[in-house]
Amino acid sequence: MKVNQAYQKVLTSNKRYNVLKGGAGSGKSYSIAQIEIIKAFQNPEVTLWIRKVASTLRNSVFSLINHVLVEEGFRKGIDYTVFKNDMSFQFSNGSRFILTGVDDVEKLKSIAGITRIVIEEATELEDSDFNQIDLRLRGINLINPQITLLFNPISANHWLCSRFDTNFNPDTTLFVNTNYKDNAFLDEQYKATLENLINIDENLYRVYVLNEWGIEDPDKLFA
Repeated sequence: MKVNQAYQKVLTSNKRYNVLKGGAGSGKSYSIAQIEIIKAFQNPEVTLWIRKVASTLRNSVFSLINHVLVEEGFRKGIDYTVFKNDMSFQFSNGSRFILTGVDDVEKLKSIAGITRIVIEEATELEDSDFNQIDLRLRGINLINPQITLLFNPISANHWLCSRFDTNFNPDTTLFVNTNYKDNAFLDEQYKATLENLINIDENLYRVYVLNEWGIEDPDKLFA
């Protein structure tokens, strides 16, 4: 499985938090799906995949994991099983992927044996949401418990900026900055579309191309 070079450090990370701040087209979601699948086959894992709202998972995270498994040649029904109703995956070695939203608090609290957590679109969450998620990952027998957060840097005023970037702690956190240039599998047309953002909106260009924290403007998108 070929993982983009920029994300190889996530594959070998032993930090509790893997924080991926990436621009559009940076390949972070696909790469993390690859990495979590690799880890699921290395050791029995119970990986919790989270977005703020559960109903957004089916057309984003669930579809992505399905796509990556097929693209990478894993055999449905042999290497893994998909349960569409509850959006979960069971792997041949006993590993599981469970998808849930923070809006379904009771389900989140009831899931036992979590060993890894992935948070997609982490900017959707409040810091209080993250605190509750962080408390779910515990256990003295866990091999390498990790929480991976993926997001676009939409605002310098967001709690993610102050918690993981401004107050970066190298003892607990791997912080990865990427943009589209770090994605070896991106098509030229999309690259041109991204670069053209400079002619449309400087703040969009700043966030989605340069991968820099957005500057809030009350008259524009990131207010």
